[in-house]
Amino acid sequence: MMRKILVSAGHNDGKDRGASGNGYVEAIEAVKLRNATAEALRALAGPAMCVAPGQPQPFTSALGFGRGAPNPFAPPPPFSPTGFMKPPAPPNRGSPFAPLAPFAPLAPFAGAGRGAFSAGAGLANAVAANYIEVLTDGVDDVNKVLKDAIAIAKTADVAIEYHFNASTTATATGIEVLALAGKKALSQKVATAIQTATGLKLRGSDGGWKSDSSGQHHRLGFCRAGGLVVEVCFISNKDDMAAYVRSFQTIVSSVARVLFDAR
Repeated sequence: MMRKILVSAGHNDGKDRGASGNGYVEAIEAVKLRNATAEALRALAGPAMCVAPGQPQPFTSALGFGRGAPNPFAPPPPFSPTGFMKPPAPPNRGSPFAPLAPFAPLAPFAGAGRGAFSAGAGLANAVAANYIEVLTDGVDDVNKVLKDAIAIAKTADVAIEYHFNASTTATATGIEVLALAGKKALSQKVATAIQTATGLKLRGSDGGWKSDSSGQHHRLGFCRAGGLVVEVCFISNKDDMAAYVRSFQTIVSSVARVLFDAR
């Protein structure tokens, strides 16, 4: 079954730019993370097979198979005249009455990762494991309003929205992911991926996860739609932002891997 993964950018550069500090604007940085993470997910899925027909702009999608899994829609190999040549003689098996060697099952495809499958399992297993659709709430520098992101999150199997925390205390620091209790394990994996990349601390006592009701808003609509609100670090803390900038690509790659592996 195809899995849908949404990567959203918090706030909106036109109407709600979010927090700012140390020369950075939350909405702009969130879009950068969204775009890069979406591309990293597509790279993990392998060469894109197609773009989903009828997908309305400015939302984007890409479909692909897991790295190493064969593409069933790949064109056939080019014609070779040797195909009409007499096939080589079979090897000498010795006595025609000698028993044949026992059948050896085929090994899984190398490099297929979670989508590895044997010949007996069939191609459907690879499709089920690795066939993904990557969704975003805008293209390039465009970032749609929250209600549009929530609408897409309701259709996705996995959904995250990037944000940056802010505080009047310049030393406030760390990473947290807000979500419903059912998303606690995935939230902790995302938070840990960012922590490993940046070296920043996890906030709270639950491995970086916090209930969506624990923030400044009583209930977060994106979380209620099944998504994760990812507070990457504190935009008001210059050391946090230095760690974020220094580790940007590692954050993207690590979070993309967590989302791709999520089941």
